[in-house]
Amino acid sequence: MDHLDDDAIARTLLNARGRLCAAFYLLLRDAHAAEDVFQTVTVRALRSGAEFREVESLLAWAHITGRRLAIDLLRRKGSSWEPLDEALMLQMDADWAQRVGTHEGEVIHSLRECLESLPKNSRRLMEMRYEEGRSGDEISKLLSAKVEAIYQRLSRTHKLLRDCLEDKLKLNETS
Repeated sequence: MDHLDDDAIARTLLNARGRLCAAFYLLLRDAHAAEDVFQTVTVRALRSGAEFREVESLLAWAHITGRRLAIDLLRRKGSSWEPLDEALMLQMDADWAQRVGTHEGEVIHSLRECLESLPKNSRRLMEMRYEEGRSGDEISKLLSAKVEAIYQRLSRTHKLLRDCLEDKLKLNETS
């Protein structure tokens, strides 16, 4: 079996962005830092030369790598971070492993529909951030807006997407 190419790695990680960032957020309690960890994981996956043969192994690697990066970040900041209970972390890892790959095609299809339903400005913002890989600072300069306003718009758009996706997936479960 061939390994995943760079496009497949990038697509897979972007599709799992919400779940990965949520896992990193549980440790960091900072959405921006969680996003930074996600971006670092993505870059490392693409630059590492590692040959991922399955989506599941890539996602497991990304989850573990991101968790380690988040813990290292907290230690470097010297925060008064209290780690989650080890048993809870093991349970979260088991839950993560069980969910990886579950209904992924259905989720991707639903996410595409949700993206298409966004207002044009929100869709363009998401394209700039994730397809073009622009930072919040770059976007703020391009749109002549404050960085904080860009992050607020991104946050609202993420919430719209999450709500839309949850609604679509609930509808599919009951069908």
